[in-house]
Amino acid sequence: MNNDRVLENNVDDNSNPNLVSHLSMINDVSKISAMQKNDNNKTNNVIPLCLNQYTKYFQSVSKDFLFKYCACCYFKNAEAIILEETDKIKSKFDIQTSVECVNIIKNEIVVSNMKTILEMESCGVVYMLKNKQDDDLKWMYKFLSSVNGGVKVMFDGMRPYFHEVGTSVVIRKNGNSDVKTCVQNLLDLKGKFDNLKVNLFNNDTLFDEIVGDEFDHFLKLNSSMPKYLSTFIDEKLRKGKYTYIKNNPDADIDKVIYMIKYLNNKATFEHYYQIHLSNRLLHCKSVNMDNENKMISKLDNAYGNGSLLFISKLKGMVKDKFVQSKIIMSTYKEYVYVSTCILGVTKSFAFDLDVHVITPVNWPVDPKTIQEIPSFGMCVFKEFKTIYEKHNRKKKLMLLPQFGTVELNAIFYGKPSPVKCFEEEIPTLKNKRDERMVQLVVTTYQMSVLDLFNDYNTLTYEEIQSKTKIPKESLIKALQDMMEFGDQLQNLLQKIPIGKNINLTDKFYVNETFQSI
Repeated sequence: MNNDRVLENNVDDNSNPNLVSHLSMINDVSKISAMQKNDNNKTNNVIPLCLNQYTKYFQSVSKDFLFKYCACCYFKNAEAIILEETDKIKSKFDIQTSVECVNIIKNEIVVSNMKTILEMESCGVVYMLKNKQDDDLKWMYKFLSSVNGGVKVMFDGMRPYFHEVGTSVVIRKNGNSDVKTCVQNLLDLKGKFDNLKVNLFNNDTLFDEIVGDEFDHFLKLNSSMPKYLSTFIDEKLRKGKYTYIKNNPDADIDKVIYMIKYLNNKATFEHYYQIHLSNRLLHCKSVNMDNENKMISKLDNAYGNGSLLFISKLKGMVKDKFVQSKIIMSTYKEYVYVSTCILGVTKSFAFDLDVHVITPVNWPVDPKTIQEIPSFGMCVFKEFKTIYEKHNRKKKLMLLPQFGTVELNAIFYGKPSPVKCFEEEIPTLKNKRDERMVQLVVTTYQMSVLDLFNDYNTLTYEEIQSKTKIPKESLIKALQDMMEFGDQLQNLLQKIPIGKNINLTDKFYVNETFQSI
């Protein structure tokens, strides 16, 4: 029997080979497979021809499906036809030919149109995500998992959605974005993506990679993101409690660490994190060594071996605060005890002193900062310096006033009745009033400014800057925090003319009616 003639007659009877009954082709190929066992040489060219017709038929089917069905229905019908044809094929073909036929069905109906279907504007994966069609997405993921490369094409099709929602979070419509709102929305977005991964996509690591790529993209769109993420962590650790989402604070931090991993400008994040850490360690009473070390460990895991120097500096800062400084202060307190209780020396120790000795290489400090410290403050520092250098002969101690805080008792002269005065007038104290003492916690810069008002009733900004030599930006911040725009020290100082902006000739005076908040 001529095997070539069997196929040729079958094809010639149909003017359109795409409309040939595939069942008839199955019967033909089945006969050929059986004969192949007896006469392999004569069937070598017949099977490829038959499979070619099989391919054309399912190309026609796939085109028909494209016009009829939405994305999910397309794949459900594709699955049904694959299962149906597989059952027919198994009973008629040898194993090798059966595998080839099944691959043809999958390639022509699923693989060749997969990208087009998944990206359909009115029913593709982006549409399904926006309309929360979770059941359909879950089914589609399961189905495409059986198709080579199917899951990746599906996840890639979701990228426009990730772009859109991510961009709307990091850049608000008016072009502005505050740290609390921005980071909170990012946490919500990461939580949403995590839920998709767990509930719909079987914890697929490929989904994590796609989401990571998208975070890498839209975190670049806001240059403030490194600062925002550092500020968020600072807020968490500074207050000793979690202020944004109460339910699972550790998960919050883990999400932020995930974002840091994908930051393009990690150097900026490192800069702000060191500044925030230094302020926590030196000024925050609730700071906790275990919490700080835990955070450093998380950052270390996120960075890998990418920034050993940065992690080393953070560990050095924590060590300076909780280990080295305690040892040094213990030595100093022993000296003070001997001097005051045994030797009776009291003049040099009129203040309670708590010193943090830090290693400049680890901390974000400017050792060249010059400031005129009040004489009573310098007296205490020089006494401590003498003791320190006596026990550490190879080290040189330098005062860094930008990090210091002072608790002081300020004397105010009563609370007079409010007297209305013109903006350019400075209130005068005509009547004798009772003294009242208020305890203040101020920075070293603010202490230097306030000390000037022991000798002057009013001072211009230019005079204050000249006498204290505090850097311009630091001085302006110190003054504004003691004006009506501050927090704990609000309205301690008054300025003429009224306003937040500070000019060289603006005058300052102490508000005698100040009350601590």
